Amino acid sequence: YWTMPLYYLLLAGWFGLWGFSLLAVRTLTTVLALGVIVILCCDSRWHQRRAVWMASAILLCDLYFDYAATIGRMDLLAILLTAAAIIMIDVPRRSRWHTVGAGALAAGALLTHPLGAAAGFAVTLTVAMRDRRSLRLLLVGAAPPLLLWGLYISQDPGTFMAQMGLQLAHKAETPHSPL
Repeated sequence: YWTMPLYYLLLAGWFGLWGFSLLAVRTLTTVLALGVIVILCCDSRWHQRRAVWMASAILLCDLYFDYAATIGRMDLLAILLTAAAIIMIDVPRRSRWHTVGAGALAAGALLTHPLGAAAGFAVTLTVAMRDRRSLRLLLVGAAPPLLLWGLYISQDPGTFMAQMGLQLAHKAETPHSPL
């Protein structure tokens, strides 16, 4: 319960493929960082936006992004899922399944890192501004992963509240924390 579970589930599978080592952990975050660059480039191709190519090139040179890409933490998975969710609702000729998928990706970002809640907020706000009727589809996509996690929490809610409370208190004491 100390942290959200999705990154650790992905990491367990990654260890199954490559073995248990610090190099494997850091390689995973580097692969996730490359995933962020790839989906930004795909978005630029869908919309014929040259600015996204430039943003991708600048992102490769960003020291904070490079640091996050090599440190071996869950931040990059949350960033990847957030970017994917936002891009999914902006796909040209968006179908209902794109909206459902964006909800699932946004829920995945939340299940990766508490600040992944920004994905849910951004996607919900974007869908609400464009097409309020699609909000139900967004919830249909987000509900299954969140309900599974809620079911897991319901096994021992007291421990969950105690541990997450300590996490949030620790984050609030950090000088540069958004909390």
